[in-house]
Amino acid sequence: MSARRFGWQTWLCGFVQVTLEKVFKLDRDTQQPVRDAEAVAKFTRKLQKTVSEQGAQFISYHADTGEWKFKAGLPYNNSSHVTKAYANRDCLQASHRPT
Repeated sequence: MSARRFGWQTWLCGFVQVTLEKVFKLDRDTQQPVRDAEAVAKFTRKLQKTVSEQGAQFISYHADTGEWKFKAGLPYNNSSHVTKAYANRDCLQASHRPT
Protein backbone atom coordinates (compact mmCIF):
# COMPACT_ATOMS: atom_id res chain seq x y z
CA MET A 1 0.00 0.00 0.00
CA SER A 2 1.07 3.54 -0.53
CA ALA A 3 1.81 5.94 2.30
CA ARG A 4 -1.63 7.48 1.78
CA ARG A 5 -4.24 5.21 3.31
CA PHE A 6 -7.95 5.66 3.56
CA GLY A 7 -9.94 4.68 6.64
CA TRP A 8 -12.08 1.56 6.50
CA GLN A 9 -15.24 3.69 6.28
CA THR A 10 -14.11 5.02 2.88
CA TRP A 11 -15.28 1.80 1.24
CA LEU A 12 -18.82 1.82 2.62
CA CYS A 13 -21.79 3.05 0.60
CA GLY A 14 -24.55 4.23 2.88
CA PHE A 15 -24.17 2.69 6.32
CA VAL A 16 -23.95 -0.72 7.95
CA GLN A 17 -24.43 -2.05 11.43
CA VAL A 18 -21.43 -4.07 12.56
CA THR A 19 -21.64 -6.70 15.31
CA LEU A 20 -18.41 -8.13 16.68
CA GLU A 21 -18.57 -11.11 19.02
CA LYS A 22 -16.21 -12.23 21.79
CA VAL A 23 -14.59 -8.81 22.24
CA PHE A 24 -13.18 -8.78 25.78
CA LYS A 25 -10.58 -6.94 27.80
CA LEU A 26 -8.15 -9.69 28.75
CA ASP A 27 -6.12 -10.00 31.92
CA ARG A 28 -2.43 -9.76 30.99
CA ASP A 29 -1.38 -12.68 33.19
CA THR A 30 -4.22 -15.18 32.73
CA GLN A 31 -5.45 -14.10 29.27
CA GLN A 32 -9.00 -14.51 30.62
CA PRO A 33 -11.73 -11.86 30.25
CA VAL A 34 -11.69 -9.22 32.99
CA ARG A 35 -14.97 -9.10 34.96
CA ASP A 36 -14.17 -6.19 37.31
CA ALA A 37 -16.94 -3.60 36.88
CA GLU A 38 -14.55 -0.63 36.86
CA ALA A 39 -12.25 -2.23 34.25
CA VAL A 40 -15.24 -3.18 32.07
CA ALA A 41 -16.58 0.40 32.26
CA LYS A 42 -13.16 1.77 31.25
CA PHE A 43 -12.95 -0.73 28.36
CA THR A 44 -16.45 0.28 27.20
CA ARG A 45 -15.39 3.95 27.16
CA LYS A 46 -12.34 2.96 25.12
CA LEU A 47 -14.58 1.19 22.57
CA GLN A 48 -16.84 4.26 22.39
CA LYS A 49 -13.84 6.53 21.80
CA THR A 50 -12.40 4.21 19.14
CA VAL A 51 -15.69 4.16 17.23
CA SER A 52 -16.12 7.92 17.51
CA GLU A 53 -12.59 8.60 16.24
CA GLN A 54 -13.35 6.53 13.14
CA GLY A 55 -16.48 8.56 12.36
CA ALA A 56 -18.88 5.78 13.33
CA GLN A 57 -21.68 5.57 15.90
CA PHE A 58 -21.39 3.37 19.01
CA ILE A 59 -24.53 1.30 19.66
CA SER A 60 -23.73 -1.07 22.54
CA TYR A 61 -21.25 -3.31 24.29
CA HIS A 62 -22.28 -6.32 26.42
CA ALA A 63 -19.39 -7.39 28.64
CA ASP A 64 -20.97 -10.74 29.55
CA THR A 65 -21.08 -11.95 25.92
CA GLY A 66 -18.42 -9.65 24.43
CA GLU A 67 -20.89 -8.40 21.80
CA TRP A 68 -19.97 -4.94 20.44
CA LYS A 69 -22.26 -3.12 18.00
CA PHE A 70 -21.69 0.06 16.03
CA LYS A 71 -22.88 1.75 12.83
CA ALA A 72 -20.44 2.92 10.21
CA GLY A 73 -20.62 4.56 6.81
CA LEU A 74 -21.34 7.82 5.09
CA PRO A 75 -24.12 9.10 7.39
CA TYR A 76 -21.60 9.08 10.29
CA ASN A 77 -18.49 10.08 8.31
CA ASN A 78 -17.32 13.69 8.43
CA SER A 79 -14.05 13.08 6.59
CA SER A 80 -13.04 15.55 3.91
CA HIS A 81 -11.92 12.79 1.50
CA VAL A 82 -15.48 11.58 0.92
CA THR A 83 -16.21 12.73 -2.61
CA LYS A 84 -19.25 13.23 -4.77
CA ALA A 85 -18.61 9.79 -6.26
CA TYR A 86 -19.42 8.20 -2.91
CA ALA A 87 -22.63 10.16 -2.61
CA ASN A 88 -23.59 8.72 -6.00
CA ARG A 89 -22.94 5.21 -4.60
CA ASP A 90 -19.96 4.68 -6.92
CA CYS A 91 -17.76 3.54 -4.03
CA LEU A 92 -15.20 1.44 -5.82
CA GLN A 93 -13.83 3.89 -8.36
CA ALA A 94 -10.29 2.91 -9.26
CA SER A 95 -9.00 6.39 -8.53
CA HIS A 96 -10.03 6.03 -4.85
CA ARG A 97 -8.55 2.59 -4.20
CA PRO A 98 -5.40 2.41 -2.09
CA THR A 99 -2.40 1.11 -4.03
